[in-house]
Amino acid sequence: MNNIKQKKTKLKQVQLVAIPIILGERTIIKGCEKAGVSRSQFYKWMNENEFREEFNKMKDLFHEKIKDATFNGLKDLYLKAFETLSHRMDSKNDSIAIKAAEAAIKAINFLKEQQMEEQIIREMLND
Repeated sequence: MNNIKQKKTKLKQVQLVAIPIILGERTIIKGCEKAGVSRSQFYKWMNENEFREEFNKMKDLFHEKIKDATFNGLKDLYLKAFETLSHRMDSKNDSIAIKAAEAAIKAINFLKEQQMEEQIIREMLND
């Protein structure tokens, strides 16, 4: 016997299928078009508590995934930039080496500022 309990929902299959399609587009209008749902139908659904709750829950999950993907992409770019700076700092051309060192110092100072801001926010939240 299967011990996994599935959440019972009053949502129709068409609604469950439409939610991720709508959220996957840049606008509600484009999402509705792609899902084959009229805008008026979508807004009727949004007046239903269960649909609205499910839609908002899925929207939050989508935003989290987007933030994670953006952060990982930026982290990769940062590492690549750091590696490039590191190589430039070893340049035999003093001008290039100095500019690379200055850029590295700016990046380090920026990270320190970010850490300080995060610490201040954490302290404010703990008060």
